[in-house]
Amino acid sequence: MAIMTADLAAIAVAVDSAVSPAARAEWEASRRRHTPRLARRRVFRVSGREYGVVLGPAGVPRQCAADPARDRSDLLAGGDGQRADHGADARRAADDLRSAFRDLDAAVGTRSVFVRVTRAFLAGDLPLPRRPRQIVVESDGTAECDGVVRDGLLRLKSLGCRISLGDFTGRADQRRLLPLADFVKIDARDLDLEGRPLLELAASRGARLIADFVDSSAVLQQCRSAGFGLVQGAALERLTTAPGFARTALPRG
Repeated sequence: MAIMTADLAAIAVAVDSAVSPAARAEWEASRRRHTPRLARRRVFRVSGREYGVVLGPAGVPRQCAADPARDRSDLLAGGDGQRADHGADARRAADDLRSAFRDLDAAVGTRSVFVRVTRAFLAGDLPLPRRPRQIVVESDGTAECDGVVRDGLLRLKSLGCRISLGDFTGRADQRRLLPLADFVKIDARDLDLEGRPLLELAASRGARLIADFVDSSAVLQQCRSAGFGLVQGAALERLTTAPGFARTALPRG
């Protein structure tokens, strides 16, 4: 598979510019009729101001988010039927993302767009985003971060996309991706168990840290005390809908 470079991206932009307005209008109308199913969340600064949106395939929720009380190893094990179903869902999710990735920035203005991608997405032919510097590609840390994942992230970073490591727990395969990371997401529920060493490891190559699953005001305060600058979770979503709080509306999907 050819490695995409900035030169290839420039060629793609030139080709894109050569498309007639009529053809582009027809394409946009077709795209609206076949909008992929994308789940939307948001990333906030600890002050409560919105920093960006998180987009991902609605059909394949993150495994740890499905039931926070359930043990992760149990979620990842599953039976043969579960693995087959997940594989089919992953392929459909990759197709959805591939269809939308190129034009994701058009729906969200100037905000950073965190795009949760799967191994299946990274292993395929990667689309060329129109404005890559706005896009943050977020790897699925609950799955193995192998050479296929690393190569896919490298290709997207070479185009100007930023990289986020999702669900970082300090595994060896995750640590190998740290030199690529602009952001690292840590489950806030791990802070009591993992503490400062995990935070120092995650930030050791200069990445900004994001606390995920910040679902209560107490956890939000804990994240502020730990030094997180960015957070996401139910506590912030509730805060931004409270009376008197200026909320930035999500784009309509």
